[in-house]
Amino acid sequence: MIYFVRHGQTTNNAAFLLGGDSGLSELGHEQADQAAEIFKDTPLDVIFVSTYKRTLQTAQHINKYHNVPILADARLKERYFGDLELSDERTLNLKQIWDLNNEQLIPKVETISDLIARVTDFLQYLKTNYPNKNILIVSHRGLGRFFEYAHGKRPASGNLLDWGLNNGEYYTYEN
Repeated sequence: MIYFVRHGQTTNNAAFLLGGDSGLSELGHEQADQAAEIFKDTPLDVIFVSTYKRTLQTAQHINKYHNVPILADARLKERYFGDLELSDERTLNLKQIWDLNNEQLIPKVETISDLIARVTDFLQYLKTNYPNKNILIVSHRGLGRFFEYAHGKRPASGNLLDWGLNNGEYYTYEN
């Protein structure tokens, strides 16, 4: 099985800032503890995280019950938002940024097709190197959207902003 968990709330999430590499807030640590309780009795062979500290912090909470390797992989990083990084999300047109039908380049923002390729490559890596293993991935809301996409799911609206995990929530997939 593959379990995809969104990291706990960060200080940037709490401040409505897009992206960045901030650590977990107090609430984020609580959410990570809640995720740890959910996965407490779930057999795990390995945990993958992005290269951002919030995913490692969340994974460490979960791993207190498992003591399995935690491996960082840059393919699990949140979408790169270029000049929009650390902007106030409330002032941005997020619908445009997450529209599957809009491959128009927003200056320096990672394209949807590049994100799909990144997630597809990582999933192929897991299939080749970790067949029949129980894998926990701690990553980001944006990447969760593309994990769903890679597994054949599409938002009815055509806009990825219409789905996504809240902090500490998870998806489950067959490996």
